[in-house]
Amino acid sequence: MLGQRITEGALYYGAARRRQVVHFDQGLRQLTIDTCRSVHDLMRTGRTPTATYEPQRCDACSLLELCRPRLLAQRHHVQDWLRQSVLTED
Repeated sequence: MLGQRITEGALYYGAARRRQVVHFDQGLRQLTIDTCRSVHDLMRTGRTPTATYEPQRCDACSLLELCRPRLLAQRHHVQDWLRQSVLTED
């Protein structure tokens, strides 16, 4: 906006009281543009992506109990449930 190039920023983690410097290179800028486009596509279609459990990210997340990615990963299709529960009983 003011004709200045911003080359880096910082993330501050309150609980750990640590600051992480982030360099704004072309790869990060392109990733940001691609992510914004993907989010706009999700909003336009009204589709919610499924969560995937990643211990290093999920275990420290304050939304873990709302998201429950491990529970969603265990969902089975109705056909699988029928095959295991109903069709295999004598």
